[in-house]
Amino acid sequence: MKSIVGLIISVFYFTTILFSAPIKPIPNEIKVDAKKVQLGKKLFFDPALPKDGTISYGSCHDLQNSGNDGLKLSFGMGGE
Repeated sequence: MKSIVGLIISVFYFTTILFSAPIKPIPNEIKVDAKKVQLGKKLFFDPALPKDGTISYGSCHDLQNSGNDGLKLSFGMGGE
């Protein structure tokens, strides 16, 4: 039992060291390209992007509610 616990701990530490990236500080300023913001907003609310062209991503992902519609299962294209 002790060896299994030791093995689990060793694997945990190995994967943590192997896959963890150094933490970078949050920059004081983030440069924003206004044209990219406008394009993103246009695409987000464009019903031509989804498969059937009836709804936009913005119709399901309420930005006023952090993209959450509050439903356990959201409605999609064709009311699915």
